[in-house]
Amino acid sequence: MSYNAEAWQIEARAFHIPFTLYVHQFWTLVKPDGKIIDQLHGMAVDGQNRLKAVGTPLHRIQVVSLPDSTLSAQPNQSRAVCASGLDCRARWQAVLLAMDELNALGLRYLLFRQNSNSVFQTVGEIMNVHIPRLGIAPGLGEILSQDIVNRHKYLF
Repeated sequence: MSYNAEAWQIEARAFHIPFTLYVHQFWTLVKPDGKIIDQLHGMAVDGQNRLKAVGTPLHRIQVVSLPDSTLSAQPNQSRAVCASGLDCRARWQAVLLAMDELNALGLRYLLFRQNSNSVFQTVGEIMNVHIPRLGIAPGLGEILSQDIVNRHKYLF
């Protein structure tokens, strides 16, 4: 899907994790003027609800909205437009409505299986968009809860 300067867009992006071959994939909601207004990430959270860049089985995996984050921006970042049009905000809203339910699962962060890329997969399933692989992304393909996806999936 190509860039359309007159439409809202949902983009998949990949943050290349320094000193590794791996990527952290996340979603962005982009206004018609090209400005990112929100990002959805999978993050590790400790017992005090502090976000961690990398998790261990001692942490929980959470869906997090980070509208003002610039930490995940990289030059020449891999990205793909996965949806374009007026329904992008409704797709995004479907995830926001599912976030509390997903986070209440209290799932453990498992580095190579249930991690930020599993959140990326789950969020993409809820938005009902194409889910690209933008690099070596352990956990991509794993869904945190098919029941929650089924209840909240955007249907057009």
